Amino acid sequence: METDSDVITLIAALEDFSAAITEPIEFCGIRISSPGEASHDIVRSSLVRESIGSFDADRINKSWTLSTSLECRLLNNESVMDRVVLGTFICIVNHFLQALWLVEDNSAHVSIFISSDNESGSISRLHDDEHFSGATGSSVPLWLGNEARKDLVTYVSLLTLHSCGVSHRMHDCKSYCSPASSFTASHKQASRLSIAMNFVRNARKTDDIGMKLLHYCSALEALMSTDRSELSHKVAERTAWLLGNSGDHRKGIYETVKQAYNVRSVVVHGDRLTKNKQNDLFKVSNQIDHLLRLLIRKSIRENSPIVQIDHQGVDLDSYFFDLVMGCGSNGAWA
Repeated sequence: METDSDVITLIAALEDFSAAITEPIEFCGIRISSPGEASHDIVRSSLVRESIGSFDADRINKSWTLSTSLECRLLNNESVMDRVVLGTFICIVNHFLQALWLVEDNSAHVSIFISSDNESGSISRLHDDEHFSGATGSSVPLWLGNEARKDLVTYVSLLTLHSCGVSHRMHDCKSYCSPASSFTASHKQASRLSIAMNFVRNARKTDDIGMKLLHYCSALEALMSTDRSELSHKVAERTAWLLGNSGDHRKGIYETVKQAYNVRSVVVHGDRLTKNKQNDLFKVSNQIDHLLRLLIRKSIRENSPIVQIDHQGVDLDSYFFDLVMGCGSNGAWA
């Protein structure tokens, strides 16, 4: 028995994002559209403006958007969107925002999620606004050039693969990819990468620099820690050995991570920062944000020990011990 279907369009409107792109960008079955493109026609009708209001409709029309159109089944002549479809769309959009951060520090975010029934023209709001800020707590609009386009698409695909275990596409999604906002170690199937990216997301959601550093340190721990003993020393040392190219470079990285941990300790215990530490906050936050970006870029490559610990059963303690001792072929990632 055939089931009637209808076409539903899902749209995520972006803020603090613009691009100079000569060719369309598509990834995982989702398209990036510039303001004024044909895909925005669905929000220009009077019915749509009545459904979500002129303010939100105008925001979408003036924004770059992520969108996809899919067939959904009809129930009592009304479209029924599958939980898998919506969950996968939100999940891939989240990975897109994470990939933008991997390109460079920014405050690009989704201002509104909507679904549109292409048959009736009706439109529904699906998601609340979620604002991000840059490493220093300020707005940092992102301008994406053609050179960064290939990196962006690669990062989205790899983040989706390593976080969900499969390379999701909207048009053939068969399993639910959770867009959970609280992905912690309590989730038995959560990878180190997923947990770390959630902490990065929490850091980007707050304007408070002390809280940013708290979340940045938690992200480093998710990637690098194997036990609780001498935690800040081990995380700082391992970060330095993985990213440093010389003794002085490694020493600088080690001291930066330790500085961040000092601030974290003050924040966690409710103490007050000294004036000198307050003056260093913005610099340290920028540096830790940058170090995390380098680590996560490298962690989603095949030779990353952080990826291997999730998928190939590598003993991370042994890896780092050999690295620090100069054994084998381990060394700073290229």
